[in-house]
Amino acid sequence: MRTYIRGLSSACSHKIQSGINGMIERSYGISEVRKRNLWLKFWGKINSFKNLLTNDRRSFIYILNGLSLADGQPLRAGLLGNFGWTLDDPNNTLYYFRMKLFQNAEATIENCGTCLFPQLRHYTESLAKEVDIILVESNAYSMWKPNRGSWRLGPAWVRMVIDFQKGQTWKEVEKQMNQHHNLSALRRAKLTFRLSQEDEDFHVFYHEMYLPLIQDRFKDCCYVESEDELLDVFHNKGSILQILDNDQQVVGGWLQTVYYGVLYDHVNGVRDGSQELVRKGVLSGCYYFGIRWGFENGLRRIDAGMCPPFSNDGVVVHKHRWGFKPCVDWWQPEQLLIWSPQSAEVALRWMRANPLMMEIAHHMEDSGI
Repeated sequence: MRTYIRGLSSACSHKIQSGINGMIERSYGISEVRKRNLWLKFWGKINSFKNLLTNDRRSFIYILNGLSLADGQPLRAGLLGNFGWTLDDPNNTLYYFRMKLFQNAEATIENCGTCLFPQLRHYTESLAKEVDIILVESNAYSMWKPNRGSWRLGPAWVRMVIDFQKGQTWKEVEKQMNQHHNLSALRRAKLTFRLSQEDEDFHVFYHEMYLPLIQDRFKDCCYVESEDELLDVFHNKGSILQILDNDQQVVGGWLQTVYYGVLYDHVNGVRDGSQELVRKGVLSGCYYFGIRWGFENGLRRIDAGMCPPFSNDGVVVHKHRWGFKPCVDWWQPEQLLIWSPQSAEVALRWMRANPLMMEIAHHMEDSGI
């Protein structure tokens, strides 16, 4: 998942963010972490405030009832959010939390309307006596800390990265990968790779690899990027890292861009969405060869995009195994509040079963759950 400055095209937004990040890196150097983060935080706050006045003004309100995924007990949840929370929104953040809260993502949904951001706390408080747990995803400027019950507050999304260290060897990078089975599979298949910047290869990748894989794996609960969106990214310092089988046929790949020493992984795919090719290590090859290419070309970071902040999230676990670590993205304006106003036992069991990442603990606050 990529973070955009809303209202701009994906490539333009990505270019602006990468450009500002690059200027700060050149000004302060990689070692002066504190100064660099202060500047990134400053620009991120400007972006958050802009979003508050434009895209984040109105929040959607829902009440959901179902069986808790943590213990199978009846759970009544209030969900409030703005970006990606409409029932027909292709980003479908609402669906993600249905899947996270309830068994088989099955829940009855009561649409309670919308509210403007100055009213968000009032409407959240009004749900407090009606539900076991409340999840609020909202702009940081409209967020607050509850004064009762059990709660957690932190970034709604985190960025997964690998930072190469000065003097580090490739063998040391490989040791951080907990992917022995997948690495063995791609070596048995004798997979190799090459880079392409040809438009024809992009269109083949989009239609024959990216679309089949994402639609087969995630069905209707994912955001499918349009061909024009990704072509825009491809034409702005982008390339396709193609995975080749033993017969030198292209069987998979990923779309990447490079800005100021950072390789950004945007989307990946496998020929015809074939799960047999996935088992043979083609998808693993995208990660392995992408990381290796970045290391061998002197880049300082591999950026695998955004993930939810839950340590047991499937995508987070997968990227952890490749050596990616979470870091806070100052460009991401949303925070996530998880609150059980009455400290209901069914809610506390769910919160304990779904801990937030310890690596970003210094960016989180809680009531001492």
